[in-house]
Order: sequence, then C-alpha cells, then structure tokens
Amino acid sequence: MAAVGMVLGLVMLWLMSFIVNAVSPSFNGKSDMVSATKLMAYASTPSWIGGLIAPFLGPVGGLVSLAAIAYVVYLIYTGIRPVMEVPAEKVAGLTVVIILIYIVLSMILTMFIGAMLITSLFGGAMMAGATSI
Repeated sequence: MAAVGMVLGLVMLWLMSFIVNAVSPSFNGKSDMVSATKLMAYASTPSWIGGLIAPFLGPVGGLVSLAAIAYVVYLIYTGIRPVMEVPAEKVAGLTVVIILIYIVLSMILTMFIGAMLITSLFGGAMMAGATSI
C-alpha cells in the first residue's frame, strides 16, 4: 500500500500540475507545464517530508502534518506570482481554486485507494471460496 500511495502521490502531483497549467490563463497567468510542475513539486515538498517524519513523532505527528499542509498553502500562494506570472490581485483567487481542486482530487484518490483495499480484502478467491459448496 505504501508503494501504491507513493505512485498515487506522483500521479496527483502531475494532475495538479496539469490543472494549474490549465487554470492559470483564466487568472491572467502564463500557460507553461514546466512552470506549473515546478510550482507544484516545490510546494508539495513539505507534505512529503511531513508524511515521512510524522509517523515517528507519535501524537505530535498530526501537528507536524497540519503545519506541513499550512506551509504548502503558503508556498503555493507565494510561488504563483513569480512562477506562473499571475497578477498580484488574482493570486489569492488562484490559490483558493488550486486548494479546492486539490481537496476534491484527494478525496477521489482516497476513495480509489479505499475501493482497492476493500476489493483486495473481500474480493476474489476469498469471496469465491465463501460462496462455493
């Protein structure tokens, strides 16, 4: 599951880069996939590091994860203007759109992982053996 989570994390990074690239012109920013990927890779780094460190910190790990998420939002907010060349008055709006899209995409991927887990636990040979005589 850890390997699947890592792969899905990279897929999420690519999808968010694609979405930032597509949405940026609506906020008078440039459309450049390389710049969008740079922005999302740089901004995602704290959450990846927090995800690696948090399990070893026990109850404080949750706070570290929340701090990492807050820092990701800050990095997106501060990075949009120089990287995607979005005007200053539209940075906050684009940041909110990116965060909302990220939340929805995360929920979809979480449901996908949950469906995979349920299918692996209750599907296939186990269920076939339970229903055969």
